[in-house]
Amino acid sequence: MTLPVAVEGSIRTVSASGRQTFWVERVTHSGLDVLRVGGDIPTDRGQELYRSMSNPAQGVGLLFREILREIGIRMDGAVQVTATQAPQTLEILAEFEGLTLREQLGRMLRFSNNYIADVLTLNLAAEVSGQPPVQLSSAGSILSDFVTRAQRSVQIAKAITPPSLFSGSGLTPENLLSASDLAGLLAYQYRDSRRFPAFYGGLTVPRDAPFQFLRNGSAAWLDRVALKTGTMEMPHSVCGVAGYMRKRDNGWIAFAVIVNGGSKLMHVPIARAMSAARSDLEQILEQN
Repeated sequence: MTLPVAVEGSIRTVSASGRQTFWVERVTHSGLDVLRVGGDIPTDRGQELYRSMSNPAQGVGLLFREILREIGIRMDGAVQVTATQAPQTLEILAEFEGLTLREQLGRMLRFSNNYIADVLTLNLAAEVSGQPPVQLSSAGSILSDFVTRAQRSVQIAKAITPPSLFSGSGLTPENLLSASDLAGLLAYQYRDSRRFPAFYGGLTVPRDAPFQFLRNGSAAWLDRVALKTGTMEMPHSVCGVAGYMRKRDNGWIAFAVIVNGGSKLMHVPIARAMSAARSDLEQILEQN
């Protein structure tokens, strides 16, 4: 399949002992995404790197057009994606039933699938309001309202200010969640005995995490923690981790840590941020 996104640059393959320096960034010009690549990649390991799309719905449309081309169906004209209702006279040529919502949520949490997070946010807003949201930013208000209700329910903070949420993925720099917001949400979910097992089951236990930077640390960290991470690099780095720790007496602790880059250090390496967060959490585990 031909990638329907332009790629500029090249990545050079080097020996297994060579230094890994490859990079990939997404830039957008006049509404069109371009992937810029460069650097070296050793031959002894496969690599996966994720980059967001400026317009995920449009991107899916482009991929669908490429799938049609691969099976011999030509589609003339530009790909256009709208949020309007499909006309009744539309003839369905094929249907595909996706994974169950439980499985979609589990994969979204384990692998940080930002596209699925945003699509679920749009679907949730459409279900609540009865009509498709015009923009993802307006759909984010549904999530903000839920976090506010959760905070008021558990009353962790004396003054509750609705958080600013403009997407479900958290990739929007304007998204503003505090550690208190996250801890309040975790406490609210824990007290919801009907839904808590499914929620907890979607979190990642570090020993079985899909990412190496989580599979480091003490035995208590590896086995007595279930968490979700979130990172962003623009305009400065953000590394967040939140979840639950199991005490030795089988009690529960909800935690949330956010490491932000600042004026002196705009980009805190993820390994450094996670090491600092893990060190503090391991001290709590050692005492409990």
